[in-house]
Amino acid sequence: MPSPDAPPGRPAPKGLYLQYSVGPHACCLPCSWVEQVVPRVEVTPIPEAPGHVHGLLRYHGGVVPVIDLCTLLIHQPAAVKLSSRIILLRRAPNLPGVVLGVLAEKVLNVLEFSEDDCRFSGLPGAVAGLMSGRVADTPAGLIHILEPARLLALGAPPTAGVTLTAVSPEPA
Repeated sequence: MPSPDAPPGRPAPKGLYLQYSVGPHACCLPCSWVEQVVPRVEVTPIPEAPGHVHGLLRYHGGVVPVIDLCTLLIHQPAAVKLSSRIILLRRAPNLPGVVLGVLAEKVLNVLEFSEDDCRFSGLPGAVAGLMSGRVADTPAGLIHILEPARLLALGAPPTAGVTLTAVSPEPA
């Protein structure tokens, strides 16, 4: 599937994607949405929050809600592994300011591929949920592409009254 931005007959430009796992499923999201990847650290629980809300994380003088992707997508908490990380997402691509932390497993790799390497999964948007409905066709196999905008849109209601606001990093 050629990129709408690519001139006819020319390959689509390649982009960077952060690869991680949700249980047994290989997934990725565009690096342009990622502010930082931090180790899995203790977070402050939120009383009466839904199960997929992992808690609150202090980050550069602010507070960021963290959700557990495994609990949200496969109804099992993320395994405690050295490769488990919290991915800090921006409110929009390439825009500074963290609004949501995402706990994922096996956050180990950055992939480079283009829209030409993507295929539609065949699932309608309602079934695909947080996934974009696309998969990256890589030598290692098919990798689900998570849509950060959908994740951020879902972030506000499930956090039990926690408002998602951007936290700008402190000046160096």
